[in-house]
Amino acid sequence: MAEETKQEGAFDLDAHDVRAKAQEGVWMTLLDPARRATGAQFLVRGSDAEEYQLMLKEQIKRWVSRAPQRPTEQEREFEFWELNATLVAGWKGLKTKTGLLVYSPAECQRLLKEQSYIFEQVRRFADDRANFLPGPVGS
Repeated sequence: MAEETKQEGAFDLDAHDVRAKAQEGVWMTLLDPARRATGAQFLVRGSDAEEYQLMLKEQIKRWVSRAPQRPTEQEREFEFWELNATLVAGWKGLKTKTGLLVYSPAECQRLLKEQSYIFEQVRRFADDRANFLPGPVGS
């Protein structure tokens, strides 16, 4: 007897596939340390994003190629921020005393490293798969 292709009450995996939106990114409103909206926004990718997963694989290849030598503390720290910076695809509305802050991967690494409250928000948002479900999402 052939298995039915549709079963009432079955969990629809396609309706919960977060990969495409995780790669594309979703705008997250930045909160200041007092948890007030700042007007600045970050385009955050999910931890299921291809960009993030590829960086993980690249870092594993580097670790294997260095074996048996262990990475230095500086190398480990660089790779930590390099990986987490892949979660940010862009931003808008950030400025410093010298002017508007323009997005680049290197600037993103520096910002996440120096501003822990921003890093924590980006990481939490990226790890919450509900933010990347198909359909409209607001932050």
